[in-house]
Amino acid sequence: RRVEAAAGARDAAGAATRQRAFGLAADMLAIALSASPGDEALREARAWALDRSGRYTEAHVEWGSLAGAATGERAIDLALLEAHAAIAAGEIATGVRRLDAVLRQTGGGVGHVGGLRAALTIARFLVGPLPEWRARTRDVAAERRAARQVKIGLLLAFLDPLTGMRSLQQATS
Repeated sequence: RRVEAAAGARDAAGAATRQRAFGLAADMLAIALSASPGDEALREARAWALDRSGRYTEAHVEWGSLAGAATGERAIDLALLEAHAAIAAGEIATGVRRLDAVLRQTGGGVGHVGGLRAALTIARFLVGPLPEWRARTRDVAAERRAARQVKIGLLLAFLDPLTGMRSLQQATS
């Protein structure tokens, strides 16, 4: 009966997601996971549903579990989602620690922006994007790094606007 319930719950989760009932989808995915707890795709779908329904504390735990089992670029992306969920859940210190770990892992730490760096960051913001003088070839890896840097910049902007702005500027470089 558990297998039947899990199959029905998986279908119900899909229907709930299509209806944007993410809290219900998360609950249905929990039932589906009871029959196959090692199904990483189900766990990730549940983490997204928890995140989208505003159940950030649970999402933080699920993202952290997924990140702990992942390697390479995927581990970094999942850790970033974990940091976001922790901050959104009000667990600021935990989220910042996780974000710092991601920054150290990616080598993209921007540090606190103050003094001359703050003035340069503001000036660059006021000037706007600089024109490109040469055509760029598409670099998929660079695009992924830039997208990750944007996510990091948005999280940092929540905590320290100038630091976030500098990180976003780095993403466009």
